[in-house]
Amino acid sequence: MLGHGAPVDTAGIGPFLERIMAPRSLSEKVLQEVQKRYRTIGGTSPLLPNTLAQARAVEAYLGGEGQGALSRVLGRWTYARVFVGMRYSTPELEEAVIHALDHGNGEAVGLIMASHVPSASQAGYRARVDAAVEEWSETLGRAGRVSFASSWSSAETYVRCVAERVLEGLTRFGRAPEPGGAEWDDGLRLVFCAHSARVAEEGTEYADSLYETIAAVMDRVGSLDWRLGFQGGRSGGRWMGPSMDEVVADSKAEGVKEVLVVPLGFLSEHLETLYDLDVQVASMVRSMGLRYGRLLTPGTNPLLIRTLADSVIGTVGSSVGELEQEE
Repeated sequence: MLGHGAPVDTAGIGPFLERIMAPRSLSEKVLQEVQKRYRTIGGTSPLLPNTLAQARAVEAYLGGEGQGALSRVLGRWTYARVFVGMRYSTPELEEAVIHALDHGNGEAVGLIMASHVPSASQAGYRARVDAAVEEWSETLGRAGRVSFASSWSSAETYVRCVAERVLEGLTRFGRAPEPGGAEWDDGLRLVFCAHSARVAEEGTEYADSLYETIAAVMDRVGSLDWRLGFQGGRSGGRWMGPSMDEVVADSKAEGVKEVLVVPLGFLSEHLETLYDLDVQVASMVRSMGLRYGRLLTPGTNPLLIRTLADSVIGTVGSSVGELEQEE
């Protein structure tokens, strides 16, 4: 289970940022600004404990409800262990890969913890994983392999997860569909959000995958005004837009009265939800006289856990088929 990472305490903020910015140097101004943001959300990020909880939930699913499917795919009784590794913080990605290969007798599945992953980010994960596999193989004198789980951004269970959470959020917002479930009251806008990516590196594939998921979600939710906004990534190059600030400004200009944010690209609470959304975006929305609400990330929602586990099971099946063809 591979994640971006986050500092586990205030002392780790500097080293975390240095790893992200390398080979560029970390300025004192940037460090102080990020430290201030972490202080605002309590001094640290809940990303790691949340990801560990997700890992244990996936492990439990594969050992329980999904056990039969995993064993049938492999043709023998088995159980799964889930290890967590981060790109820019502890636990180290390489250590997780080596532990997984040890447990899997040279075979493991890599699961990137994001519903939609830009190709540049995928390449970053794969390069680090490949280097760890090479180290493991050289140490033991035999080949190891990590197969990456296929995309699950449009899986039926994941779409249901997001749609059900949107409907629950609308209900808490005091909104209900008209009889027949097709039309919603005017004045409210759903704003789906995800991390931005450089246009030159991604083309349209990343954005297209986000819009595909949103379309599937809205098929379940009903007719309701919505937009997609992007967060972060504003230094150097041209980044995907519109930004969340632009979406909020447009919403005000277009007569929207209420904004309900759906963090589509994030599976766990962290700085980009707890500060960027709940502090910066919320403040901007309210300063314009609009009502603000935000759905929590799915965390250990059973539908998300099932989606992740099913992706692992499907990847194991594909890997077994490839090995049989090679033999």
